[in-house]
Amino acid sequence: MAKSKNTTVWTLALLEETFGLQKLSATEDMPLLTEWLASEGELSDNENITLNELRLLIIDNVDDWDEEDLKMNVIVFILKMANYVQHKGKYRVFFDKFISATIDHHTLSSRPDMMLAKGVRNEVRTPYFCFHECLPPYSPQFGGNKGGDKDPRGQLLQDMLIAQTVNGSDMPIYGCYVTGRHWYFVVLIGSKYKISRSYDTSLLAELEQVVFILRHFWDILEAIK
Repeated sequence: MAKSKNTTVWTLALLEETFGLQKLSATEDMPLLTEWLASEGELSDNENITLNELRLLIIDNVDDWDEEDLKMNVIVFILKMANYVQHKGKYRVFFDKFISATIDHHTLSSRPDMMLAKGVRNEVRTPYFCFHECLPPYSPQFGGNKGGDKDPRGQLLQDMLIAQTVNGSDMPIYGCYVTGRHWYFVVLIGSKYKISRSYDTSLLAELEQVVFILRHFWDILEAIK
């Protein structure tokens, strides 16, 4: 029997090497991600005002913020606008909840910053969407960024692998990671995954698109349940 790797530093490279993950290139299509990124929507006048205020706040401050500043000044408002701070029937929003799984004799454990999942009270049952934020800029050669965070891509893919195993099915797992002003969206299907281009939330059109993408996941969720 293979011996488990007793480490919490699951970088993207280590996850790919250990579990055979394959990143699709920019020229390789993943229809589920393409469709998700093409999400459309409308904003109310108040939402437009709020997003423009957030954009200006990001421009003026994001380079000096720590993770808590980023979370409380920006991320929480974007998630709220996308209805990610409430429960919808059997789907629940979980913040900083422990999840774990054993995959090929390796035990992975994590606390995603946020998940959308089926659950009972405070217990996660079936995770569909994982979210992770960190400080910019990520610097692999130093094992993280100025705040000492892990590789955000590795952190998110670890969360998504755990979710995939917990669910015990071949349904796709969706995710998002944030590095300062930049948001990235990810889909994992089997052992293949693809990461979107960055969405720069200091640009109003891109900030609006982030909200539309996040909102549309509720519709995706109904289709994959």
